[in-house]
Amino acid sequence: MGRGGLYYRQTLSLPRSLGDSKQRITPKVPPETSLTSEPMTSVGSGCVTEMITSNSANLLSDIERKRKLKTWWPLALSLVTTFAFFLLVYGITNWITLPFILVGTVATAFVYFYDQLRKCVVLIYDLDGPNLTSAEQLVEAVNEIKKCDATWYLTSSGSVNDTKYHAGAKQIIERKRLKIGYRNPPFLKTNVPVPCFEFAKHAMYLLPDRLLVYEASKVGAIDYSDLKISSRPAKFIEGGTVPRDATVVGETWQFVNKRGGPDLRFRNNRRMPICQYEELEVASKTGVNEIIQLSRLGVSRVFQSAISALINGIETANAAEDLRRVQEEKHETTSDDASRCSDQGSNTEPDTPSASDRVELLFFDALCCIMIADGMASNSEKAAICKIMSIVKSGWSDAECHKRISDFLGKVKNLGFKTVLDQMLRKVLAFKRSGREEFLLKCLKFVADADGELSDREKQFLDHISDIFRSDK
Repeated sequence: MGRGGLYYRQTLSLPRSLGDSKQRITPKVPPETSLTSEPMTSVGSGCVTEMITSNSANLLSDIERKRKLKTWWPLALSLVTTFAFFLLVYGITNWITLPFILVGTVATAFVYFYDQLRKCVVLIYDLDGPNLTSAEQLVEAVNEIKKCDATWYLTSSGSVNDTKYHAGAKQIIERKRLKIGYRNPPFLKTNVPVPCFEFAKHAMYLLPDRLLVYEASKVGAIDYSDLKISSRPAKFIEGGTVPRDATVVGETWQFVNKRGGPDLRFRNNRRMPICQYEELEVASKTGVNEIIQLSRLGVSRVFQSAISALINGIETANAAEDLRRVQEEKHETTSDDASRCSDQGSNTEPDTPSASDRVELLFFDALCCIMIADGMASNSEKAAICKIMSIVKSGWSDAECHKRISDFLGKVKNLGFKTVLDQMLRKVLAFKRSGREEFLLKCLKFVADADGELSDREKQFLDHISDIFRSDK
């Protein structure tokens, strides 16, 4: 039924009551809307300047600095136009006037494009692996929203005091059409398609790594992980044209009696369809608060999945970068130790794995353990493990990764899963002590979800790892 039952648009006109009804009831004049409903409450985002994250501060500062740069092409255009006007008025010969106009036009165009380049921040994305996939998934989700025959956003809502004057609805709303397209944000150029949701006073630009909100001369930024995105069905009494892809679930009358039927005291009391729409709510603690109404069912889930994929891709890439940095530091430490030992004439065993190699193997064993936690090792889970090992720059080829997985399965067959699992669990706190426990848990869940479902045993495995990290104080 939506948030408050049936929705009803406030802007519907109220027909006049004419003559006696069939039951000879005294004609009734509809009261003012303000007497039958509560005052409307605005629905929308807050102040853009409060929408800022630590990792976007530099970008927003650059955009603001570029925005404040003076634009020169209007001055060039006015000068060329003024001189051309005087040349024409005073009858200067065409062999002077026409070349001047031509050269002035070219010069103005040059100044215009120079201004565009000078007042623009260039943001280049080098997407690969999961980040490329999630960015493509976002574009596909936005395309699905664009395919809806009608897309609105709510501007205000109010509770109804007397439902019989509002087609039986418990809440009235005001809404406007939402414009959706692709374009670069103002003062910003990038190499990827940027979906844009255009509202009345502001616009949202969905970059691969953050959400930018533009309002007049202000701009804010929000991390996708700070967004709360939810969807719900909403029954709406449609007073306008019913969208072609809408699901009609019933009908009512503009004026209803206590039993829900038509109020016979009103002539021209027209039937009104009840449509089942979807509402997509996008909110954040920093002030984003938009409710988008979609005419086609099932589209919201696609958008939610795309944003979740973006968040997972960003977090996995960030964590992988941190892990690579730690491994490089450990490699440097190991190399320095080896050099000192060599200088001192010490003998070292070349086959002894370094600390970073041990962490990498432990990480791989943990991924393999959750792969077979449910008693199966699907091809999709194996592919997920190889993808993660490629992200963390293990240096393994795809063939080598699959061979190592086969070797792990052979070890489990010989020693038993419990023994192999216990060996891994005794060492897993190394991730906690290096501050990489969140990264490990995300990668474990990525592998567990690779086959399309999270089994009970896989969930127990994740919970057990989380308990180990929490118990280590």
